[in-house]
Amino acid sequence: MNIFDVSVSVKAQVRYLDDNSGMGVEFHEIRLGDRPLLDYILGRLRKGVEEFAKVEVVREIAAVAG
Repeated sequence: MNIFDVSVSVKAQVRYLDDNSGMGVEFHEIRLGDRPLLDYILGRLRKGVEEFAKVEVVREIAAVAG
């Protein structure tokens, strides 16, 4: 993902796609060291880019079956 001159490597899955409400993405993996960069990007989106993106951040750790 490249945004705000920041590049972050993540594995994610689109959870929903709707013409009216947008898109929801669930992140599964992130490259070591990229978590602070992802937090920065999501923070910027929440604060001032609402004209093209509404961002909701859900912070929960999913249980991994194994």
